[in-house]
Amino acid sequence: FPVTILWPKKNIQAWLKIYKKIASKSTSLIVSSNQSFRDLCEIFPFAQNKTHIVRFSCPVIKKIKLSRRPEKKYKIRKKYIFIPNQFWEHKNYINAIKGVKLAFTNCKDLAVVCCGGKFDFKYNTDTYYKKCLRLIKQLNLQKTVKILGEIPYKDVLSLIKNSHAVLNPSHCEGWSTPVEEAKMFNKNLCLSDISVHKEQAPSAVFFRPSSPKSIASALLKVWAKKKNIPHDYKIHNFFTQFNKILMP
Repeated sequence: FPVTILWPKKNIQAWLKIYKKIASKSTSLIVSSNQSFRDLCEIFPFAQNKTHIVRFSCPVIKKIKLSRRPEKKYKIRKKYIFIPNQFWEHKNYINAIKGVKLAFTNCKDLAVVCCGGKFDFKYNTDTYYKKCLRLIKQLNLQKTVKILGEIPYKDVLSLIKNSHAVLNPSHCEGWSTPVEEAKMFNKNLCLSDISVHKEQAPSAVFFRPSSPKSIASALLKVWAKKKNIPHDYKIHNFFTQFNKILMP
């Protein structure tokens, strides 16, 4: 996977210099997955013995009043697959949209809803977002793929809770927040087969992120599911691990 999709090439060395300084001066480091640990140790092997893996969870937020019918507010279908990702290049919307087009030929009632900011933080432009819009129009998917833009967090949670499944096609993740949120509600998951996703949600339906055909196959499989799959969601593990680092 090309690292330049994460950062412009000219900035990579500058960031590595900053991270090396942080790693050198810290008494302890926390990463969110086995893959993050392997990557850190490969780049900064001196930091291996002071690095801890703490897989974060999303607490059940009782103070947030979720909408019972978010599909009514946003005028979307009752059954939909939800992509709660920013429009950043490594989030892989382009291949996901192409995969939806392939799946749509065999499933005319397929519906996909997306939300997220349109500006890519790496360049502070909406070039990638506009590219996605053009592709949706080019493939005649305006009625199948609906983009909501940035919406309140309580609505994001409501849409996750009411969705048929959550889709994350990312090329890379440290530990995916939308996946944790979906696990909190025991939702079906359709995920790129990167190592972090397999570690985070082994019961998900996986696909190759670079293959629209593979994405389409996974979408059809998860769309046909009749029931949600319970996830092993233990938020207390996160707090226990975190406290051990703070108070050894």
